[in-house]
Amino acid sequence: MKDYFSTQASLYAKFRPNYPQELFSFILEHTKEKELLLDGATGNGQVAIRLSPHFKKIIAIDISSKQLEHAGKKENIIYQVAKIEETELKDQSVNLITIGQALHWFDFNLFHNEAKRILKPNGAIAVWGYELLNINSKIDEIILELYDGVLNTYWTPERKYIEEQYTSIPFPYYNIQKRTFYSEYYWTVEQLLGYLSTWSSVNRYMKKNKENPLDLISDRLKKEWGTNKRKVTFPIFFKMGFMMEN
Repeated sequence: MKDYFSTQASLYAKFRPNYPQELFSFILEHTKEKELLLDGATGNGQVAIRLSPHFKKIIAIDISSKQLEHAGKKENIIYQVAKIEETELKDQSVNLITIGQALHWFDFNLFHNEAKRILKPNGAIAVWGYELLNINSKIDEIILELYDGVLNTYWTPERKYIEEQYTSIPFPYYNIQKRTFYSEYYWTVEQLLGYLSTWSSVNRYMKKNKENPLDLISDRLKKEWGTNKRKVTFPIFFKMGFMMEN
């Protein structure tokens, strides 16, 4: 797994969207036992924190120590700097694996082999991600110009998996459940620009060109946005699968 987010870890913790309660409720409804959860690529721990009231123990791992510095603390969450493909967990010890907005960075074969090793019979794995946010047609057009124009060559190849909603990533589990959820916020334009600054492509552009690509669109965004808060919607694609019982 590649680490593209340590350099903007504080921005990531401040501006990245969280996930709706409906998503977590669906996961909990379909997880029979709740002894041990593994949250992979936990980042600032937002998924682990949300699920912490429901599990006896949570192991939350990430390859970025900088990200983990911003993670929220709970007594039943243990944070570790580790690769999801090489955990130190025991065979058939995990009830649930969660991966939010990160599956596309993994070595798929190694990850699934490890998941099958550590998941209990009838254990579950839930993965999800989100594409471009939606606001209105004019603002969406400006953001798309940044995303697909200015930053086109600064996205890594893995970005295609997000655009394909993980449909081309192997998911070798059973009784697969697919859903679409939505995260909705009311943001100022400064919050939007803060979120856009967390894009890995923005960081890559700045390193190469020594200037911020957001400067190319910020004036138009601010003019179109106005002074009020606007509704921002993140569509979330989601799938959940299960290990077969012995």
